[in-house]
Amino acid sequence: MARATDAVSFLYSEHGPIHDATLQLAIYPWAGRAGLIFDVDGIPGAYRARDVQGSVLSVAGATIEDIVAAIPGVAGDRAPESMLRWEIPIASLPVSGQGS
Repeated sequence: MARATDAVSFLYSEHGPIHDATLQLAIYPWAGRAGLIFDVDGIPGAYRARDVQGSVLSVAGATIEDIVAAIPGVAGDRAPESMLRWEIPIASLPVSGQGS
C-alpha cells in the first residue's frame, strides 16, 4: 500500500492532482472470484467496508487486515467470493519527494 501511494504521490508532486482523480485498489484476499464486492472507506484506525449491492453486509476495523478477518462473519460461505474495492482521492495522499 505504501509503495502504491508513494508512487502516485510522486507522479503528482510537480503538477498537482487532477480534479477528482483517485487511486483505485482491488484487493482479493481469497482465491475465489469476486461475487461480493465491499467498498472500503475511512482512515487508519477506523475503516469500514460495505457491500456495493446495498445489502446490510458491513464490517469495520482498525486495519484492512481487520476488515478481511471480519468479512467471513457477515458473508459466511460467500467470503471466499469477496473482494475489497478501495478508492483513495489523490489529493488526500501525502506528498512524496521521491518515487519507490
